[in-house]
Amino acid sequence: MAEAGYRVLIIWMKSQGGSSSEMLDRATPDQVSVVSEDGSRTGLFSCSIDVSPPFVTLAFVVKESERNFRVVWPGNPDVHLSPILYLIP
Repeated sequence: MAEAGYRVLIIWMKSQGGSSSEMLDRATPDQVSVVSEDGSRTGLFSCSIDVSPPFVTLAFVVKESERNFRVVWPGNPDVHLSPILYLIP
């Protein structure tokens, strides 16, 4: 649950080559993050894998006012998410 003024951003990512467990090996809070429009960086607080089909679920707590994000994950190109219209309270 997010505190007042914040929301939970959940991202589902499909593995593009390699296994989802290999993706998860690189999914540590100090490596995987989202960067918002104002340049603030939020580390990963939850991550899980689904092996069939290979998906990784990422969760971040972000400012309620932010709607555009960039996912930073070492070894992968940045993923731009914009605009995010609804974030789970």
